[in-house]
Amino acid sequence: ESTPPPPPGQAAAGPPSLREQLAALFGVRLTHRGVLFVQPDEADAGALAIAGDFNNWNPSQTPMIRDDKLGVWRACVRVPAGRYRYRLVRDGQWIRDPYNAAVESNPFGELNNIIEVKQDGTALAAPPPTDGPAAAAAATTTTTTTAEQRA
Repeated sequence: ESTPPPPPGQAAAGPPSLREQLAALFGVRLTHRGVLFVQPDEADAGALAIAGDFNNWNPSQTPMIRDDKLGVWRACVRVPAGRYRYRLVRDGQWIRDPYNAAVESNPFGELNNIIEVKQDGTALAAPPPTDGPAAAAAATTTTTTTAEQRA
């Protein structure tokens, strides 16, 4: 007797593929070495960099390294505790990080991504709202990485 296919929009049960495992790593997170940025390798991308508050918005200061073996671009940046805005720069085009939902508007009518590194060694993808329904929603969507998770 065969198992019926999953309903539309749901993945089949079983171990995740390597691509699915890697997709869970995309975006930004805090590690013991610093803030780690990981993006999927786009075949047509010749260069990928990060520009933000931590490097005076200079993409040449933080180029991402292409890892052909894993099929990703990566960069790790050491920053002190604080709140940082950033954008990706792909082949000279400024874009937001599609794997970090924490954003705020910038003066150019576009969105900057946000990462907040706290004094206690945790990182938030965005500073949480302080009250109301938005605070409750943020509690379920903000990613926090603790020292234990980084080990």
